[in-house]
Amino acid sequence: MRKALIFIFILYTAIANAQLRSDDGGMSAYRKIEKDIYGKVSTLAFYKVSFLKDSTMKDQYTDTQCVLQISDGYTCFGDYCQLVADSLEVEFTENRKSRNKKNTELWEHATSRPMFDTKVLSDLDKQTIKVQVFTGLRDYEFTSAAPVLDWKLLQGDTIINDVQCKKAGCRYAGRDYVAWYADEIPLPYGPYIFNGLPGLIMEVRDTKNNWIFKNNGVCKAGADTFIYLYKKGFISGGVIKTTRENTLEALRNETENRRSLFMELGKVQVLKNGKWVEPEAASSRQPSNLIEQEW
Repeated sequence: MRKALIFIFILYTAIANAQLRSDDGGMSAYRKIEKDIYGKVSTLAFYKVSFLKDSTMKDQYTDTQCVLQISDGYTCFGDYCQLVADSLEVEFTENRKSRNKKNTELWEHATSRPMFDTKVLSDLDKQTIKVQVFTGLRDYEFTSAAPVLDWKLLQGDTIINDVQCKKAGCRYAGRDYVAWYADEIPLPYGPYIFNGLPGLIMEVRDTKNNWIFKNNGVCKAGADTFIYLYKKGFISGGVIKTTRENTLEALRNETENRRSLFMELGKVQVLKNGKWVEPEAASSRQPSNLIEQEW
């Protein structure tokens, strides 16, 4: 049993950190990231994302830092620390001298931080979205029409990051949302798939506070900042291209049955009555509180 548990821990750690081990004395081997580039970014809008993995555990939020990249033809929303890790891995691969102690520590911090394992690319001209989801086991991608949100402008105002904001509400994928938008920032975009208001969405949360996106900065992008998706996924070496329904069904299944699926994919065996056999499937399911409840 100890052998099986060690194997599971190693497999989980490798996947979670998107890192492999090379044969040259244990040096880290970085991903060879292949990208589909969608142009230069003009504006960055940052969001703190807080969510409950288990909706019954009301005070146990997971926090992560995400960013909305905006260009003339596209927007892309994803985990900021993943972008940092990507850029460092590219630099380390191309220039071994840049793998100094400071940069390595930054990379290690970045690879341990991503918690929002979804990238949403919006094509503003075609009104479509292309979404890549990393479940922890596999990478999925789907393309669909951009959601058309039926926003209702509501009474109320507040100030977020010293910006006056107005209130709106909508329903999407099984949840009711309240949003605060800044019409003095004339960008009709927001985090995740939320868009279509007469100003940048500064905060949006579902009415039960399971998922909260709150802006914590807006700035111009650097000259060499690009929107991209992965050609070969985060670490799996391949993206499964399918439908939104199949992707979300897989995400729910792989969240709720993670332990059993790790054992299955890793071909884990346990010693029972003197023989190595496949372990019984885990009977308990892990909670899943996906942002999208209906598909």
